[in-house]
Amino acid sequence: MAVVLVILIVGGQPPKAPDQGDTLPAVNEPEEPKQDPEPDLEPELEAEEEPEPEPEPEPGPSVWEQRLGTFPMAFGFTDSNGLQLILTEYEFTYKDSFDFEDDNYYDNTEEEEEVDLPLTEFSPNTYSLVIGPYGEASPINYRKWQDENAKNTRQDTAKNFSNLPGFIYAPADKQLSKDQTYVLTAASPLMDALQPLTAPGWKGNTPAMDQATLDNIKTFKDLDIEWGKVLARTRDGAQIGVVLYKRQGDDMLFSIVYTSESKTLFWDCPAIYDEGSTWQAGDKGQPGAFSPLLLASFSEGLMLALTWSGSESETVVLLVEENGAFMKSEAVDYVRNKVPA
Repeated sequence: MAVVLVILIVGGQPPKAPDQGDTLPAVNEPEEPKQDPEPDLEPELEAEEEPEPEPEPEPGPSVWEQRLGTFPMAFGFTDSNGLQLILTEYEFTYKDSFDFEDDNYYDNTEEEEEVDLPLTEFSPNTYSLVIGPYGEASPINYRKWQDENAKNTRQDTAKNFSNLPGFIYAPADKQLSKDQTYVLTAASPLMDALQPLTAPGWKGNTPAMDQATLDNIKTFKDLDIEWGKVLARTRDGAQIGVVLYKRQGDDMLFSIVYTSESKTLFWDCPAIYDEGSTWQAGDKGQPGAFSPLLLASFSEGLMLALTWSGSESETVVLLVEENGAFMKSEAVDYVRNKVPA
């Protein structure tokens, strides 16, 4: 008799074998504990500070500063007879110098230790020649130091000459002009560079510029001209003059002009119109009087020194040729006061 074995499967259908494309359920493995990163055992380097930029080197002396350093130059004026000349201002960079107009000069200095006193002493014998006006040179001799007295009115005039403190010089061979400003110097490259000048007319008479010159200046500046005057002429035909242009609103302008066949140089001096004092006190809108002291020709260009006189003072203006024009040199700051202080 045959035996039939029956196997009963409880719970439904038998499990189905997975196809090859089916994905098996993921098994969650226990996560490993996170470990803190190992400390950096190397010391942290401090950030290097950027070096401060080195200061830019100060500009050296200009070509004209170098040129002016090749000869001594100061300014003084003569007495009422032209027999003495006084030097009241000299370089206050010397060991024994001080501002004699202020006896408390050092007391007024907030920090006395900052006062710079170079070691070189001033010698009045530095100067052996004077130049001016119109470039005429004369030898001089140093005589003495003159003390100030109680009658001093602080006026730089022949009338107050004997009351002022300063170094006294005397002409060596001839009388000088009376109450006249002079350049003090010595045998130097300046003497070799001097260009003789002639006055354009009688003393006190300043002739007008010729019309051709005025027309050229008008075209060059594109300005209408009020008047133009000749101050001096050179042997080769060049001339030095002053030109006042017509007022435009409150704008005023005059020029010192050097004209020759080869070049024209201007020094322009603008100002705002003032009925009483436009350029100088009491000038009534007019430039004042100019008188050439010297003209010198160097490899750097021309150098022109003039006196500029107003009702209250007389100033020395030193002009040097630069970039096709005249520029005012700051190396000279000489003013003769004409009014009581």
